[in-house]
Amino acid sequence: MISKAKANKNYFREAYRTGRHGWETEPSPYVLRALARLAGELPGAALLDLGCGEGRHAIAAARRGFRVTGADFEPNALKRARAAARAAGAAVRFVKADALRLPFNQGSFSVVIDFGCLHHQRKADWPAYRRGLLRVLKPGGCLALTVFSPGFRFFKGTRRIGT
Repeated sequence: MISKAKANKNYFREAYRTGRHGWETEPSPYVLRALARLAGELPGAALLDLGCGEGRHAIAAARRGFRVTGADFEPNALKRARAAARAAGAAVRFVKADALRLPFNQGSFSVVIDFGCLHHQRKADWPAYRRGLLRVLKPGGCLALTVFSPGFRFFKGTRRIGT
């Protein structure tokens, strides 16, 4: 019997290897609205797209003038993201990284977006995930987090961007 974490990694490896996964390949309207607002507030800021997958949000952020780093643990996703960024003419740096052990210096990013990464982490790992994000996010920076659960309260009490 394999662990849920291993099964999750296997699922993503195969999904990105084949390109058959069922999720959107175009940027989310919610993320696009957040990026438009943030581009006005923090023009040219360093932005991390955590769990970037095939790069749809990283590319959208680069088109809005952000200095973008996309991070994902799956090499096949990064391969697809690099190809998509080249095709779009978008300057994005893609890095293989584990969301629980981010390889970036403290305060590296003014903006961190997570569209679908946190909810794939084990609940026991949420504190480590949060510590890592807060470490790489500049003081006063912005976290744009999308979690696919209406009852999720992990960041309760923090400022939200209206979408």
